[in-house]
Amino acid sequence: MQVTMRTPLYFAEQGHHVTFVVHSEQTQKPSPRTDLHENIEVCRAELSFRWARLPGRLNRLRQLLLFGLHCWRVLARVCRAGHTPDLIYAAECDAILIGSMLSRTMSLPLVTRYYGVSTQLLANPFQHALYAQSVRCAADLAIITDDGTVDECLLRQMQVRARSLRFWRNGIDLPSADPQIVRCLRKRWGIADDHTILLTISRLYGWKRVDRAIRLLRALVQISDGKFRLVVVGHGPEKDNLMRLCHECGVAEMVHFAGAVPHKDIYACYEIADVFLSLYDMSNVGNPLLEALNAGKCIITLNNGETGSVIRNGENGILLEVRKDGENLARRLAIAVKTLYDDAKLRARLAETARRFGQERLWTWDERLKVELQTLVDLVQQRRKIGNSSSRGRSRFVS
Repeated sequence: MQVTMRTPLYFAEQGHHVTFVVHSEQTQKPSPRTDLHENIEVCRAELSFRWARLPGRLNRLRQLLLFGLHCWRVLARVCRAGHTPDLIYAAECDAILIGSMLSRTMSLPLVTRYYGVSTQLLANPFQHALYAQSVRCAADLAIITDDGTVDECLLRQMQVRARSLRFWRNGIDLPSADPQIVRCLRKRWGIADDHTILLTISRLYGWKRVDRAIRLLRALVQISDGKFRLVVVGHGPEKDNLMRLCHECGVAEMVHFAGAVPHKDIYACYEIADVFLSLYDMSNVGNPLLEALNAGKCIITLNNGETGSVIRNGENGILLEVRKDGENLARRLAIAVKTLYDDAKLRARLAETARRFGQERLWTWDERLKVELQTLVDLVQQRRKIGNSSSRGRSRFVS
C-alpha cells in the first residue's frame, strides 16, 4: 500500500534513520526491493517451515512466532552497533504484538498503526482475537487510518490502550497525467473516442465488490444504447472469479482487466475515465475515491461506513443507499450511470465540485506525513525529558 512505503521513506528523506523490518508472506505481490533510501535499512525475513503448509490459524501463529524472532535478532544487532532506536513503530496487529514486547524490554516508546478496522473484518473469531490482544498493548501513540470503516461504537469496543490516539486520513498526490501515458493506455486497453469509460481501482478482494460494477454493466446495456466499457485496475485473488462473472453476464468484451498500474501513472487512469465507481461493502473512503475527487471525476458510490461524510449526493458525486436486493442495486447503479451519460451539465457540475472538494479538504501526502513526523519527534523529545529526570537505571533514547 502507498502508506506502507511512503511513511518510512518520508522519515528517511527528512534525515531520520529507519530500520524497516518486514516479511512478505501475506502480501499479494511482495516487492524484493531493499534500496529504498540510503537512510533505510530493509531487513526482509524469509520465514522457515513454509513447506509445512499448515492450516490457516496455525500458519498465522507460525508467521507471528518466526517474525517475532527475526525482529528480536534485528533489534539486538542494531543495539550492538550502538544505535539504540528512539522508538518502535508497529503496523497492524501481528507487528503490534511483537513491537509491544520489544518496547517493554527496551523501555522504548511504542507507536501502533492500524490501516483501518471494521466490524466485518473482525467477524473472523481468530482475527478478532488478534486485534483484541493488539489493542490492549499499551502504546504511547496509536494512529488509525480514517478510511470510514471505524465508527465511534467500534472504537469504544476496541478499547485502544494508548496515551494518545490519532484518526488521520491518508494523503494524496497532486493530479498529474502525462498525455503520452494517457494515449498509451487508451491504445493498450482498446478504448475508442466514442466509448464511455467506467473505472474501478482497487485490490481485487471480495469485499471490494468489483462484481457490482460488472453487474451494473449488464444492467446498463439493457437500458442504454451508449458504448460503455469497464476498466478494472488492480490485482488480487478475485480476478479469476470476476472474469468468469463477465462471461456469465455476457459483458466479457466490454471489460478490460488492466492489472496493477504504477502509482505514478494512476492519474492517467482517472484522466481516461468518465465515471469512477467505488462499491465496497464497508466504506468507500479509501485512497482511490479521494484521488477521484482530486482528479475531478464523476463519482458513483455507496452510502456505507462514513462515505456520506465525504460524498454528498448530488453535490460532489452520486451516493446510493445500500439495500439487500443486490440485483436491484445493479439496476439503480445503471440508472445513475445513464443519468450522468445523458446530462452533460450534471457531469460538469459534479466533476467541478469534486475537484474543489479535493483541493480544499484533502491533505497532500507531504502535508499528512509532515504532521505525523512532527508528532513522533515530539513524542521522543517528551520521553527523553522523562528519562533525563528519572533515576540512572532508566534507559536513555539515543538518535
